Amino acid sequence: RSKEEEEEEEEEAPRASRRSKRGLEIEQLKRASSPSEVRAVLSKLGELRNAKETSCAIAALGRAGLASEAMTRFEAAPEAHKTLFSYTAAIAALAKAGDARGARRLLGEMQDNEVDIAPDAVAYNAVIGALVSAGRFAEADEVFEEARRRDTPSASSSAAAARARSSVDGTTLSPWRARRRAALSHDTTPPAGDARSVAATTNADTYALAAGARARSGDVDGFLV
Repeated sequence: RSKEEEEEEEEEAPRASRRSKRGLEIEQLKRASSPSEVRAVLSKLGELRNAKETSCAIAALGRAGLASEAMTRFEAAPEAHKTLFSYTAAIAALAKAGDARGARRLLGEMQDNEVDIAPDAVAYNAVIGALVSAGRFAEADEVFEEARRRDTPSASSSAAAARARSSVDGTTLSPWRARRRAALSHDTTPPAGDARSVAATTNADTYALAAGARARSGDVDGFLV
């Protein structure tokens, strides 16, 4: 090897070590659950370098019950870091803190023309869950219907037809009941024929949450559709 190659190798070794150390710190952040753990790892990381790190930080803060700090991170993040994942992490943080209004506001912000990020089932479920917990059943149902309207053809139209044709104990199930039964049996795998994309806006949990909202609001027919 030439001297130049040896020098390049010597210079690369510390850089690789730093990258490896940061990767380990990100993994620690993903596992951290207490406020002290999350703050300690974030302190070591310093400035967040990309969208992935930002979403991990927001998710960790929300998981630790530090919603206000999660939102501070989210609002201060560069626009390039505000992706589906960071928005969803912020929504989940607000929902866990019981801020249903804030969670729904952020869900709406995602769909503004300036942002234009389509929410997925995780974001919708967090908002619906927060609204149900707050006793705002009518709003929860509104968000559920919005999620159903936004489903793509591959995740809704063809799947709905497959669900409608599915049969349990000889009884043909409606799309709602097929979803509800799957959710109540803790089977979050979509019914047969329901090929869902990553960006699907509803899943079994969405239907279970909405069914619960309707039942608790006294809408028995809506619950049993």
